[in-house]
Amino acid sequence: MSGLQDLTREELIELVLRLHETVKAQQLQLAEMAELRALVQGQAERISELEEEVARLRSSRPGGIAIKPSVAKKEKKPRKHRSQSCSRRTLPPTDVVYNAVEACPRCGRELCGGSVKWRHQVVDIPPVKPRVTDNLFIERYCGVCGKKYTPDPREVLCEIAVGRKSFGLNLMSLVAYLKTLCRMPIGQIGNLLQALCGIKISSGELVEILHDIAEIGEAEYEGLLTRIRGSPVVNADETGWREDGVNGYLWSFCNPSVRYYIYQRSRGSTVVKEVLSDEFEGTLVTDFYAAYNIYLGEKQRCWIHLGRDLEALKEKILNLIQLLGSKIM
Repeated sequence: MSGLQDLTREELIELVLRLHETVKAQQLQLAEMAELRALVQGQAERISELEEEVARLRSSRPGGIAIKPSVAKKEKKPRKHRSQSCSRRTLPPTDVVYNAVEACPRCGRELCGGSVKWRHQVVDIPPVKPRVTDNLFIERYCGVCGKKYTPDPREVLCEIAVGRKSFGLNLMSLVAYLKTLCRMPIGQIGNLLQALCGIKISSGELVEILHDIAEIGEAEYEGLLTRIRGSPVVNADETGWREDGVNGYLWSFCNPSVRYYIYQRSRGSTVVKEVLSDEFEGTLVTDFYAAYNIYLGEKQRCWIHLGRDLEALKEKILNLIQLLGSKIM
């Protein structure tokens, strides 16, 4: 109590009031702590009840519900690094443009030299302009023979056009590619050529181009058939194919180096006989479709189809064994 005797009456009263407030605050804290202890005790009892309920539900006793215990998380395996990047590879550049700051943006001093910091490649298609060539045939006079001569158009144009057609081989090849591989309609091919190259070709002219290409490729097409018939092994298959609004079938006869396709309305054995003829003496690889049975030579069935049939046979045998075993018992 040292120093209290020096305090005045007012100071002693203020000190007592502060001590009283402090005691009241401590009493409130003690009450809150008692409430928290009671709450913690209630939560502990509730947790104990829930643990007992979970243990009961996890048991497989009648009336209980089987609940699978929590599965521990598996450790993540380190990511397998790819053997190569899947991003688009850069192409050999046809042009190189150097982009550099010519003058300092702060003081305006002229800059020079420097090194390449990074590169950004842009792939684009330049505007396509058709190449129109006027082939002029000059007539010349021979004073000795007394005759006039002009070049033979078949010799001059054989490497750039078909006969005296107005469209070159590259344009005809593009039309055939869009029609056969891209399967574009004739009208869309005409629209594309006009939009891309500025060339306006009517639908009739496009059809005529395709007919010319088919006629030119007839010899090569027959050559493919000859190579197929002389092959030691031929894979054959067929699939549905719709042409000109009529359902038909696209037949495929191929080996590792030749692909021969033929469209027929029929899916019968006559197609197989017509294509292979009597010249083919090799091994025919097919599925179990009966049309291929007309070929009497060596056959190799498709391993996928054979495997499926073996699995189906295995299932039937197992079912039969189970059935017989149940009857014996």
